Amino acid sequence: MRQETRQALDQDHGDITTTDPAATEEKAAQAQLHQSERMEALGRLAGGIAHDFNNLLVVIINYATFLLESFPEDDPRRGDVEEIRRAGERGARLVKQLVSVSRREVAAPRWVDLNPVVLGAEEFLRRMLGDNLRLTFRQQPGLWSTRVDPRQIEHILFILALNARDAMAGDGRLIIETTNVTIEKEQIWEPAGVLAGDYVSLMVTDTALATTDQVRAHIFEPIWRTKAGPDAIGLGLATVYGLVEQANGRVSVHFDPERGTTFRIYFRASRNNPLAER
Repeated sequence: MRQETRQALDQDHGDITTTDPAATEEKAAQAQLHQSERMEALGRLAGGIAHDFNNLLVVIINYATFLLESFPEDDPRRGDVEEIRRAGERGARLVKQLVSVSRREVAAPRWVDLNPVVLGAEEFLRRMLGDNLRLTFRQQPGLWSTRVDPRQIEHILFILALNARDAMAGDGRLIIETTNVTIEKEQIWEPAGVLAGDYVSLMVTDTALATTDQVRAHIFEPIWRTKAGPDAIGLGLATVYGLVEQANGRVSVHFDPERGTTFRIYFRASRNNPLAER
């Protein structure tokens, strides 16, 4: 099993090294620390402006609503006011994500089998993706237990699926996969900083092929747009990063020019089945 796991990781990702384990582990830890510090600083900035910004948006949305109520249904000005209100509502969603990025939400972690948690989101995800996007689940039987908040897993899946839907522009496939993964002591996968041990891996792969080096460098940062258009508020993936970190997990993204984009999340796992001990 371990040998098969090692071969699978080596085939999927060429950045696993066994030449100098100590140096590689130190480099991975430094990269993870730098990323965490940068995310924390950006989160503080986001939280600092969220409250005042939200007060302004409440005024905009309320006055736009008042104007709509004063116009007759056939008034040509209604379309312009509707756009103002919709812009205000998009801004309100932005504020909500700013807050979630800037602070650690109260979590309720417990030992779970991730397979039923993932399958529990299937109906909602299919409705969100629509009829033109195919959704596939690949779940390893006998999945190890991991200690997470199931609500946060559902939130992570929602954000990644929504991001994939927008990136695939109505035509493609989304694959959600769970596997057991053992990383040997000498193996460190950068840049996620996944150290030696047993993990449950949650992978979300879409078939969107287009991306840029600029997006790759900033994909988990707040205030970074991964797509164009009026709904491109750009904080969803930063929220994913924060939720995974809160669960003491690690997240990495891999871009394949022929197969698409894979987000791979590692949660610490227990082989001793704590679920059976409760």
